[in-house]
Amino acid sequence: MKEPPYKTGTTGVEKNTAVKKQNKQEHTVNPPSVPTQHF
Repeated sequence: MKEPPYKTGTTGVEKNTAVKKQNKQEHTVNPPSVPTQHF
């Protein structure tokens, strides 16, 4: 998913890395076939 224009810069990057870390942790628990979305 693309980040909205206002989520640019270091804060956007930090949020992205945090989300990616969370997704990796979830994928270790949940099967990859089941997508988990947090919005």
